[in-house]
Amino acid sequence: MALAAGRLRHMVRIEQQVQIKNSFGETSTEWEAIRDELFPCEIRPQNSRELLASQQVSSESTTMIVMRYNASIKASMRAVEVFNGADGTIYNLSPPIRDPESGREWMQIPATALLNAG
Repeated sequence: MALAAGRLRHMVRIEQQVQIKNSFGETSTEWEAIRDELFPCEIRPQNSRELLASQQVSSESTTMIVMRYNASIKASMRAVEVFNGADGTIYNLSPPIRDPESGREWMQIPATALLNAG
């Protein structure tokens, strides 16, 4: 099954955590894009649910991100949806699932977006 380009109507920036040292030698963790270009993809909502954790209600949305295969994308990264040049929803990635035929044409990435994390 080929992945039709018309399905890839969303754009995301894939980011990884990096350790940054300041002038005092202290380290902090920041997110950095793995490349300058955006990744075309399809973002498909799967389900939504409310979670009650520590007497605090937060909303979690489960999503499937479908994109062309890229071996550099890992579960420790995140995807930031970009729409009209502005950052949108941030998705925490799970391990990618490769296409069942060749394993190198496209992949599905289960992802979670925290909607009320503020």
